[in-house]
Amino acid sequence: MVEGFACAAFAASTLAASLLMRVKPPPPPPITLDNPYGLFDPWPEEAARHLVSIVSQPVNPALWSLLIGALLAAVAHLALRVRCRFVPPLRWTVSLGFLTAAAWPWVIDMSPLLGLVLAAGATALLIQGLILDLGRVEHMLELTPLGLVAGWQLVAAAGTAALALHALLGLGLDRATLLALLGMSLAGARVQMMIGPNISFSLALIWAMIGIAAASLGISITLATACVLGIASLAVVIVRVTT
Repeated sequence: MVEGFACAAFAASTLAASLLMRVKPPPPPPITLDNPYGLFDPWPEEAARHLVSIVSQPVNPALWSLLIGALLAAVAHLALRVRCRFVPPLRWTVSLGFLTAAAWPWVIDMSPLLGLVLAAGATALLIQGLILDLGRVEHMLELTPLGLVAGWQLVAAAGTAALALHALLGLGLDRATLLALLGMSLAGARVQMMIGPNISFSLALIWAMIGIAAASLGISITLATACVLGIASLAVVIVRVTT
């Protein structure tokens, strides 16, 4: 029952954060004589916010659908656990992962460092639970919901990492986001190699990068290119683990 409560808390907290913690978007580039329509000044900072605020303010249908997909995956995971009546052994890693994932969106604005620690911890716990479950299930499809949630949480953790680099080290938000995207791609590829044919984890990362790339087009070609390269690398890993 602990896992059921934790899963429900994650779903409720994430939905509430997406609806209540709305981030005011940055103003458009200024209109000047050299830039009469405000279209020619690149604004990488605005593009970077698409990763930082992936929980609190999805900016396009791709990112909104990923958020909804993660919530539905949490519900599906809970349904699977209810069906098997939460048979032992108790999975403390997954339960703690869900509870930590429910907490970090509410502290990130007050303390970027604490938010990063909680988001990274939630990601590590969910991935560890996913790995431990590889030998406990009869069909790989049973791990698909948890894989999607863990992938989404890694994306969210990358956003908190970018914000922490920006707030604590004074790094430009665009550069911090670029580093976070590269780290997310490398970590995602490594984890996918560990969990094998359960590709829902990598699909969540690709899904997120498609949304971020689409939102960054015309604003920051660097971030859009980083997303495309990340998608390509994860696609190669998916082919490798499924063939």
